[in-house]
Amino acid sequence: MTILDGFQEALTSRASNQTQEFLQGHVDSEVAQFGMEVGVESLFNSLPGIGATIATYRNKKQMRNLLKFTEELNKRIDDIQDMVASKDEVDKEKIDDIVNSAIERALRSEQEEKIEFIVHGLEKILENDDVSFDVASLYFDTIDRLTLLDIAVLKFYRTPFDSETGEMRDVKKLLETFNISMDIFNATKANLRTIGLMETKTDKKIADDITNVYKTLSTLAEKVNALNTAIKDPKKTKNIKNQTVKTKKVQSKDTYEISKFGKDFHDYFIDENPFNNN
Repeated sequence: MTILDGFQEALTSRASNQTQEFLQGHVDSEVAQFGMEVGVESLFNSLPGIGATIATYRNKKQMRNLLKFTEELNKRIDDIQDMVASKDEVDKEKIDDIVNSAIERALRSEQEEKIEFIVHGLEKILENDDVSFDVASLYFDTIDRLTLLDIAVLKFYRTPFDSETGEMRDVKKLLETFNISMDIFNATKANLRTIGLMETKTDKKIADDITNVYKTLSTLAEKVNALNTAIKDPKKTKNIKNQTVKTKKVQSKDTYEISKFGKDFHDYFIDENPFNNN
């Protein structure tokens, strides 16, 4: 039985009385209600190495995260299972590893809201005809490193215009939502750049700038040589008096924009997510 089969089986069962009592006493009411409606024991059995840890009931946060993951997966489980059914056996083995990787990220997530993105990204990854564990791991590692603020800033640059009004989004709204200053906003952009999700004009134009500087220096060297010649022969000074070195303005600026990887990541994990409304 695959991990997804374990989830699907759990979602058609009910938790035992013992598990229900634990959930009522240790987990938030909304999450506990969902936990009581699924077969948590079946869920444990479908997660080798993870289920045993959760089953000890020693980590309440992991329990909440697991139930949140299950709740989000429940919304998509039928579509995901249909996609998996069309895959060959080799891909199905990869999918088990990918699902397991998604669960691990969800369990250790410090911000429960990120679990929604993890499940959304999982579905988008499994939609591909060519299922790649390496690509999936790259995406999951990336979401693992981001905070909700990081995600909001990335979205701000991916969709700079409001879909309803067509007007450019106001950064002030983002600052107010997260209660941050422009300094923190700029620091967040710099952090996204180190991860590869954003880039600056400098990153894109620096090669052109170097070429322009090289050409300018070459032209300047020619003028210096001509000037030295003119000093030795004053009659030639007139020929260089009005000659100027034309320079091209350096194009690179620290203006941030979303990178190609950032766009792909956004479209996999964040696009069409309710968080987009913020």
